[in-house]
Amino acid sequence: MLLVAVVAVLVVAVVILWLFGAASPPKAVLFPLGDVGNATEATLSLYVVVNGSARYITVAAFGNVTLSTNTTGWYVLVAKYGNMAPIAATERLPAKGWRIAATLADGSALWLYNFNDTHGAVARHRGAATYVWAVRMIKVGRYYVWYPVAPDNALRDYITSIEGYYIYLFMPRRDYLTFDTRYVYIYTDWFDGYNWWTKSSWFVYDFGSLTQLTPGSTYAVAGLERVDDVYVYWPVFAVYYAPKVKRGYDTYLNVEAK
Repeated sequence: MLLVAVVAVLVVAVVILWLFGAASPPKAVLFPLGDVGNATEATLSLYVVVNGSARYITVAAFGNVTLSTNTTGWYVLVAKYGNMAPIAATERLPAKGWRIAATLADGSALWLYNFNDTHGAVARHRGAATYVWAVRMIKVGRYYVWYPVAPDNALRDYITSIEGYYIYLFMPRRDYLTFDTRYVYIYTDWFDGYNWWTKSSWFVYDFGSLTQLTPGSTYAVAGLERVDDVYVYWPVFAVYYAPKVKRGYDTYLNVEAK
């Protein structure tokens, strides 16, 4: 299987779209894994050169977006509820060491923690388990976007101190995502109450449940919801799979906040 070449500068930049005024939160966070980045653009595209069979998986966005492409082979999964954690946006930060609490539509609790005024965590409690993103709080207008990051040891220790055990920590890295012809696998680190186990747990989605994009058409994703004064953003996973390619071509995934 030939490698997929991404024709884009891999910018580890915050891509937050401010689309309807300073008084409103962003509608989406685009390409948070650093595939592409430009904080001034409202629409972003990931370009891939295909030469032979190809596989690619990423988080295209968190929140409300429309997607389009020029070729077949792109699939989309909106991961809401189940064994998943969202990120968020708020107008205020809690005091250092404190949290904002909200109750989601399925009854699970969402807690937004401020670790040190720059970093924290978004934790969703479902039964005995906790699903977490470590975050950096980024000011956008009058809102703070709780943006996913890979935690350092201090932030990881803080998460264990506030959550205890059975913690599934999602990582904003593409090496934590993979798929085959049957399933999509989303890996996490796991804390059992005593130790962290790196990339030791995973959640599985049936490949057949993904939505295949039609070239030349747009697909709308509703990944944003509001709970009281908290704006909740669910991840939108994008997969490109071309098992048999007779000649090379370029493909793109265009993502626009909706």
